[in-house]
Amino acid sequence: MSEADLSLHHGMIGDLFRAPIAQDPRYKLTSIQVQQFAERGYVAGIRILDDRQVDALLAELSQVSTSSSGSLKQVLLDLVKQDAFRTRAGGAK
Repeated sequence: MSEADLSLHHGMIGDLFRAPIAQDPRYKLTSIQVQQFAERGYVAGIRILDDRQVDALLAELSQVSTSSSGSLKQVLLDLVKQDAFRTRAGGAK
C-alpha cells in the first residue's frame, strides 16, 4: 500500500468525522449556556463526539499507549479510566 501525500488532500479523510451543519439543533447553545460562556469564558459539558468516534479514538490511543512511554501515556490512560471522553449530552458526569 502506498503512502498518500495528505498535503495535497483538502477535505475529510474517511468517515469517522464529518463537518457539522451549523443549523443542526444539537449544536445550538441554550440561554443558560450562553450566560455561562459570558460569565466564565467557556461552556463545559458539551458532547462533541459520538460513541463510535470515542471508541475509534480509544482504540487508537490503546495502540499508541502500548508503543510509547512516559508521563503523557499515563495522563492519557488516566483520562480513559475516568471515562472523561464519554460526557453525555445532558452535561458532565
